[in-house]
Amino acid sequence: MEELKTNNVKVELIEELTDKEYQKQIWEMLCVYDKTFTPPLSRRDSVISYEIIPEDDGEDWDRKPLVFYKDLKSFSFIIYSIDNDIKSFLAFKKDYKLGSLNDILPTDSKTIYVAFTLVRKDYRSHGLFFVMNTILEGHYRKKYDYVTRRVSSLNMAMINSLTSKNDYTIGNVGENERGNGVHTLSLYKKLK
Repeated sequence: MEELKTNNVKVELIEELTDKEYQKQIWEMLCVYDKTFTPPLSRRDSVISYEIIPEDDGEDWDRKPLVFYKDLKSFSFIIYSIDNDIKSFLAFKKDYKLGSLNDILPTDSKTIYVAFTLVRKDYRSHGLFFVMNTILEGHYRKKYDYVTRRVSSLNMAMINSLTSKNDYTIGNVGENERGNGVHTLSLYKKLK
């Protein structure tokens, strides 16, 4: 692994992902990590919903996460790169309210929804997730009230990081939303 203390580290907030090289790298990362998610990215019909594309649709299930990727490109991004090689990114949507938090957050609150985060395996546990969240929250702190996100109950590392180190609160648990015994936790953090 490269040393993280390089002068070529870049953390960028990108409102619209137009850079073709970044698009290519994100596509490649999605393909590599597709099946590490529950459900796999290639089985999802969008980034926000967890509607599953049925296996018996006659398609080849060795396919890539193209539907997910096309939807993901409509989001804004925080990208962490070293020498223009993406090591991590998070995708978010401004002014998107999670229905699962409607009974908890004020109806007039302005929210940012972090829909997806991916850190290359060899860069996990190096603080990239924390850096990207800090950039996002710092940039939008004066304009938005809350940051929200959903996390699989299988992703204990993410849940622990969000609740113990990043001041997120679990607001709702959607049971079996991602499959039998796999729940979706809706979390929020107050910014103002």
